[in-house]
Amino acid sequence: MKLSDPDRMSYFWMVPGGRHGSDTGSPRDESGYPIRALKAYTVNLPQEQKTTTVRIGATAAQWQTVVTYKQDDREETYSEGEYAIAFGIPYMKGNRTLAPVVHNYNRKEKQYAIRVIAITKSGQVRNSGYSGSGGIKLSSLTYIFNELPLETIREFQFQVRPYTWVEFKNVSLRPGLKTGVQVIGHEEDSKLSVSGYYERKALGIGPGWQELSRVVGDHYRGSIGGYSSDQNKCAEYFRKVLSWARPGDTFVMLFAFDEEKRGHTQMVPEQYLDLLPIPWAQIKSHVNRGEVVEIKGKARGLEIIVLAASELERLTTLIRQTELLRAFKKINEVP
Repeated sequence: MKLSDPDRMSYFWMVPGGRHGSDTGSPRDESGYPIRALKAYTVNLPQEQKTTTVRIGATAAQWQTVVTYKQDDREETYSEGEYAIAFGIPYMKGNRTLAPVVHNYNRKEKQYAIRVIAITKSGQVRNSGYSGSGGIKLSSLTYIFNELPLETIREFQFQVRPYTWVEFKNVSLRPGLKTGVQVIGHEEDSKLSVSGYYERKALGIGPGWQELSRVVGDHYRGSIGGYSSDQNKCAEYFRKVLSWARPGDTFVMLFAFDEEKRGHTQMVPEQYLDLLPIPWAQIKSHVNRGEVVEIKGKARGLEIIVLAASELERLTTLIRQTELLRAFKKINEVP
C-alpha cells in the first residue's frame, strides 16, 4: 500500500479469513533505507486460495481530544458515553516516560485511530510509541515517550480520529493471475467499518428528543431535553451532551419556541454559537415568520443539524419528515 502523506496519515488494514496478520512496516530500497510511503502486510491464507479481500481504514482528519489527564501520582478513570478510559500512574524507565492506559475504544470494530500525546510545561507537543495488546473488549497499552523526563510533562491527552474504510474485493494472490478487483468506498451518508455497517451516531439537545430517538433508533447516542435561561447552566448542558460525541457524529439542535411560554427558554450560549450553520437571529427570524428551519453544517468535527419550529407539535413533525435525517431513517426503516 502507498500512502500519499505518511507523516499525517493513520491507517489500519486487514485480510478477513487470514491468520496471524500483521503490518510488517516499509520495504527497503536498494541502499537499505525504508521507503516510508510504502507499507507491507503479511498474513497466512490457505494455500489453495487464489483471491482475497483487503480492507483498509485510513484517516488524516484532525485529532480530537477525548480525555486530558494531569498526572498527579494517582490513577484516573474517565467515562465518555459508552466508552471508558483509565490512566495508570506514569513512570520513568531510563530516559523514557511510560504512561499505562486501558480503554474500550474499538472494542467491536476498528472505528478510530488512537494516540496519546504529552504536553510539556513549555507547551511542546510530544507523540509516543506504544507496547501492549488490544483485545475484543479492552486494550491495555503502555505509551512510551523517548527522551522526555516525567517532571517536564504538564498533561497527557487521549486523542481519536475516525477511519474511512475502503474494501478491495477479488484481489489476486497468484503472480500473473489477473482479476477484476472491486472497490467499495464510503458514501456521504455512511462510513464502511471493518464489517461494513453504518457506524456514525446521532445525539441532540432540545425539546422533541423523544421523536429524535425514535427516528435514529439504534444509532441514537443520547440527548439533553431542553435549555436554560441561565447562561452557565445552559453552557453546562451543551458541554455535557457534546462530551458524549465521537468525531464524525451528528449533533441535532432542536428548538420549539412555544416552549418559552411554559418557561423553557430556547437559547444557545455564546461559547457554542459557532455550532450554528446560520446566525441565531436568523433562525428566530424565520420562525417568527411562521417558517420551519432545517439546515445542516459542520463544526468541531461533527455534522450539525438544526431543526426549529414555532411549536413543539410542528417540530415533532419536522423531525419525522426532514430529509436531513434520511440516512438514519433508511437504516431504521422509520415510516
